[in-house]
Amino acid sequence: MSRTWRVPESVRWMRVDDELVVFNPAAGTFAELDPTAADLWLVLGASAWREGQMVEYLRTKYAMNESEATEAVRGFIADLEKNNSLIRLPWAAQRADASDALGAQSHSPRDVP
Repeated sequence: MSRTWRVPESVRWMRVDDELVVFNPAAGTFAELDPTAADLWLVLGASAWREGQMVEYLRTKYAMNESEATEAVRGFIADLEKNNSLIRLPWAAQRADASDALGAQSHSPRDVP
């Protein structure tokens, strides 16, 4: 089973040119996201996503092969997990959110408020 991730409500972000700066006030940490990671962040913010769905999103949007997309997603998760800007949902919550996350695949960053 693929792990499911969500952005905590307390995390804030702002766009700076083509990049995004993600700030976790509770931890006093921030991360700068390149344009591809920023795109993934905006889509992820719409709902919980499974790791495999993030990989598929990057493969579709950026024509990446599976290996490139998997590496990009794992780096994205690792970087944001370090400063608590991304949380893994418990197994029970993953099951409950699975159907919600499936609908998020069709979102583009422009669809996210």
